[in-house]
Amino acid sequence: MSTFMSRRFQGWPLVGSAALVLTLMIVGLLVQKGLDVEGARIVIRATARTSAVLFCAAFAASSLVTLRRGPTSTWLLRNRRFLGMSFGVSHTYHYLAVAAFAVLDPEQFFAAQGDAGPEKLAPILLLVLMMATSFDRTAAMLGRRAWKAVHLVGTYFFWFAFFVSFAGRALDSAFYSGWTALLVLTMAIRLAALATRFKQSRAGSVAT
Repeated sequence: MSTFMSRRFQGWPLVGSAALVLTLMIVGLLVQKGLDVEGARIVIRATARTSAVLFCAAFAASSLVTLRRGPTSTWLLRNRRFLGMSFGVSHTYHYLAVAAFAVLDPEQFFAAQGDAGPEKLAPILLLVLMMATSFDRTAAMLGRRAWKAVHLVGTYFFWFAFFVSFAGRALDSAFYSGWTALLVLTMAIRLAALATRFKQSRAGSVAT
């Protein structure tokens, strides 16, 4: 990774840059498609994809360092929290577009969603909780063990949600096959890193 990227695009400026790019993307899509149901659905699809990219970057960061430490993997790990917050911004836009779809055409929305019960709010509440506890002060208030539990459950929940969404369309679209492959790759990286850490811990215990 270039020195410019490593210095300029990290920390909270990274989140701000991601939010700006996402906002411009959404405005551009709405100008092109219109402020209607079709525009909302286009934004829903676009933000699902940007969310998946940002999520995968944060999801694989520590594992990439375990498997192959280098400038890029080190940058990803150093900015994992901020990539996660950028994912949160993207997915907030995604949920806002979903809400717009529901308001603009409730009949079509509920036909697409099926039975909509209180459980539909669970991903939103989980996202809010993860974003709210991504600050040092709120993380400390929650406690290290509870923080780890929330973010561990949240990351695997969203991985599964993305996988189900994309894999369900992959049989009919090569485009979604690529997105599904990205999710499978990130999970494979996580599992490979877990196996590496396990071997290292076993080797360390044998050595002692």
